[in-house]
Amino acid sequence: PWVRDAKFANLGLFSELRWQAAPSTLWVGGLRLDRAQAWDYRNPASTNKRDESALPSGFVRWEQTLASGATTYVGLGHVQRFPDFWETVGGNRFSETGNSAFHTRPEKTTQLDVGASWKGERLSASVSAFYNRINDYILIRSTPAPAQVRNIDASSHGLEAALSYALAPQWTLDASLAHVRGKNRTDGTALAQQPPLEGKLGLNWNNGTWSAGALWRLAARQDRVDIGKGNIAGQDIGPTPGFATLSLNGSYRLHKRVRVIAG
Repeated sequence: PWVRDAKFANLGLFSELRWQAAPSTLWVGGLRLDRAQAWDYRNPASTNKRDESALPSGFVRWEQTLASGATTYVGLGHVQRFPDFWETVGGNRFSETGNSAFHTRPEKTTQLDVGASWKGERLSASVSAFYNRINDYILIRSTPAPAQVRNIDASSHGLEAALSYALAPQWTLDASLAHVRGKNRTDGTALAQQPPLEGKLGLNWNNGTWSAGALWRLAARQDRVDIGKGNIAGQDIGPTPGFATLSLNGSYRLHKRVRVIAG
């Protein structure tokens, strides 16, 4: 029979303000306040209830349009995230002290973003970077059993660049590169479940009726791992070798409302 093991409730208020300080300058800011509640019904003899009455979040972003047509931005944000069902009750995970993980603390992330984008007649490009520090990052150790939930301090930073170039009216070349690096600051180790350096190269053709495309994806070896640790989605089981995939696709427009696609 179904047995209720937990209940979660959340109430949030959000407000955003946009200010066009000048024709080429835009400021955007937002504030959010959440109230999160949770009840643990697994032990009828105890009254396990959590009430986080104020989880504040907010951001501010400055955007500047340059004479060349490029747009640059700088953003700073902070968010506090209440742990979910699977990080507190699901799977009967334990805390570092051997007690229930029900009282795992909320994550607190502060992140800085910078970037720029430009679009021309044939070429468009963008680049962005971020750096964050996370207090009380929720790390899950799956092995050895029993599964454990910990609050740690972590940080990560990354860079992404992309460009698209129209070789001819019907031909477009796309390329991108992305890299992320995370650190478990509490244990002095790599942060688990982080993607490796990855690049993509694509070539597309479209004449309005027929289209075809090829995408070459390359991922580097990832040896910055923390075996047995990760998150709800998965955990590191060891270094991952590099790999590459080639994807092909094509389509035909039968009618203005019907297109057949294969890949």
